[in-house]
Amino acid sequence: MNCSCRTAALRIFVRSIAESHIPAQAYRPSHVFPPQTQIRTAKTVHGTFHRSFGTTAVPRKEGRRDISFDEFGEGGSTVTPRSRQTKARKQDAPIDDSYEVADPRRKETWQVQKAVLKAKFPEGWNPRKRLSPDALEGIRALHQQFPEEYSTEILAQKFEVSPEAIRRILRSKWSPSPEEEVDRQERWFSRGKKVWERWAALGKKPPQRWRREGITRDPSWNEKSDAGQGRRSRASAQKKLSQTLL
Repeated sequence: MNCSCRTAALRIFVRSIAESHIPAQAYRPSHVFPPQTQIRTAKTVHGTFHRSFGTTAVPRKEGRRDISFDEFGEGGSTVTPRSRQTKARKQDAPIDDSYEVADPRRKETWQVQKAVLKAKFPEGWNPRKRLSPDALEGIRALHQQFPEEYSTEILAQKFEVSPEAIRRILRSKWSPSPEEEVDRQERWFSRGKKVWERWAALGKKPPQRWRREGITRDPSWNEKSDAGQGRRSRASAQKKLSQTLL
């Protein structure tokens, strides 16, 4: 029994037990979330997709969100979401009234020019010189009956307008209806009153037609001056004398 070869195996077993080390249980901090399962998708050789599952421990980000529970047990966030912050910022922003929304439809050149003329002349185009409806009919009749004698250039000189205006009048085929003709004559009559009111203010005597409408010049223009009357009498006397001498 005292032989060392018999106890050698026992000594080796005891020594291996003494040298073995059992590690302590790993401590998991409280701020670490439980492992989250991540799904990985990989494309195989045959063109199909293979999903694999893996677990990773994602540490919690400090100050991201503080979750609280109310008395009913429902969870709520104390941090305002970014979408709500943006919406509240837009509502609090002042409204700029000077901003104009552009017209999505692109206007033609003639539409832009028409809008500019309408803003410049709210009452419509009203030139100083304008031909009456009777004058327009007379121009067409003269050119139709005597085209050689009353050409475009001659008519432009007679009526004191441009040749292009005469060409447009001759090319026009428009004829008014009875209702339009009545409205046309009324507008022309009101235009004549305005024209002769300006002439009367300058001292020109209006025709009898407009005098019946109450358009008269200032009475001071009707007073005869002595100097003018003397000049007219001397001129008439000289004219009579020259006639008798001849």
